[in-house]
Amino acid sequence: MGTIFQLVRDKCFAFKDKIFLKEAFSDKVMTYGDFYRDLSAAMHFLEVQSIPVGVNFSIIASNTIDYLLVLFAMQTRGNTAVNLNPNLTVNELVQRLTFTQVEVLVTTKAIYSSLENHIEIKNVIFLDECPENPPLETTFIPFRISYHETTPFVEDKSLPTAFLQFTGGTSGITKAAIIRHENVCANVNQITTHISATAYPYPHCILVAFPFYHVFSIVFNVLTFMNMGGTCILIASPRDIGSVIDVFKNYPITFTVAVNTLYKLLLQHPRIAEVDFSSLRFSMGGGEHIQYSTKLHWQQRTGIPIYEAYGLTETSAMAIVNPLNENNDLKTIGIALPETEVILLDEHNQQVLLPNQPGEIALKGPQVTAGYYLNQQETKQTFFEGWFKTGDIAIRNEAGYYTIVDRKKDMISVSGNKVYPNEVEEVIAQIMGVLDVAVVARISPNSGEEVVACVVTEKVIPKDEIIQYCKDFLTNFKIPKDIIFMQQLPKSPIGKTLRAQLRLLVNN
Repeated sequence: MGTIFQLVRDKCFAFKDKIFLKEAFSDKVMTYGDFYRDLSAAMHFLEVQSIPVGVNFSIIASNTIDYLLVLFAMQTRGNTAVNLNPNLTVNELVQRLTFTQVEVLVTTKAIYSSLENHIEIKNVIFLDECPENPPLETTFIPFRISYHETTPFVEDKSLPTAFLQFTGGTSGITKAAIIRHENVCANVNQITTHISATAYPYPHCILVAFPFYHVFSIVFNVLTFMNMGGTCILIASPRDIGSVIDVFKNYPITFTVAVNTLYKLLLQHPRIAEVDFSSLRFSMGGGEHIQYSTKLHWQQRTGIPIYEAYGLTETSAMAIVNPLNENNDLKTIGIALPETEVILLDEHNQQVLLPNQPGEIALKGPQVTAGYYLNQQETKQTFFEGWFKTGDIAIRNEAGYYTIVDRKKDMISVSGNKVYPNEVEEVIAQIMGVLDVAVVARISPNSGEEVVACVVTEKVIPKDEIIQYCKDFLTNFKIPKDIIFMQQLPKSPIGKTLRAQLRLLVNN
């Protein structure tokens, strides 16, 4: 199946004179040939610095070219990446670093300053300036590569673990999926095969709005488009919507990949009218359910539909994707990728055979993790007879296209009746003046749980007006019992709505 390095090397030679990476708002540009040259120098640098081979390392930084150089150089030498979100609390970072037994930390001076009194790591590589006076038994190393006297390096071909990737869920922080090189390479090839009929060999320029600490960003935004010879525009903070607007204005973006929230915020931004979308060819949505209203408004603004895709950390990146052609159904997440098996299971782990009946998505494929790091209990609970149970409820139509109903854990039970928040959110999102909405369960003494909608609006909308609108589209037990108006909804760093936080809020 190959290693990540073999994929990178082959594509750097195949497209050596093409532009591979650009850092938005800086003059840093790199061709494929330049990237391979610097990658070779980075591996030599790690050897000279006596960075240990075969240990776990962590990168805590924003999206830069140097991030990718260190990542791929370390992995090529047989080290396993533990990519962490810089926005986590110090306690959360320390817990994750300790649990995964990280021996090499790659970060910035500012981030390290918050960690240095809480953890001991033997080697710290700085992507910016290097602090003075390292703690006892710690070596500070500035990341500096030179191009002279680079010596041949030996790639570790044993296909070690490429990533220990922490994933969201209810089982605590010790849930890190084991992603091997073969999982990554398989998924890159699966995605390329799936979209290449329409998306290749178009000279793509992709906006990389997902942070690199998400394996999805590395596998799809970087490696898949590297596989097709594309150009990646790196943006440090996609939460700065004004900066994203500027990227669209300054670069001929042909392909966008984003969560529902980012598309909505772009559409709501007062400067969106300044953007010429004539270069845009494809837009893809993932990470969370893309609301139908978002898809319609994006197509009205840009002329390009949002092709929804589905995947999880445990699937390296993707498992189910809409074809990038006229067969795309805006209400579905698409069909299974090549070599991917999908079934739906009921609450008794029996396969749902009839079309348009809900069941939990279960997957098999070369991109699927074998389990969780040092967590046999979670691995055992998540897999059923070799099938990875995703926790997502979907239906499948007669043509084999899947539609997400909701997360299993987010389902609301009203007097025994199932309510899927996505369905209620879709209705409320259509109300003029509603900017954002999330639906969660609130404990009820009468019905067990009741539906509550948390809403962000651009103008005052009476609660009764929202509830009445819902009555026109939803059966009685799905209608919200309460509307809570908020300035903004809690979001993850990539813009996913954090329903768990909202549940705590409305129940307290």
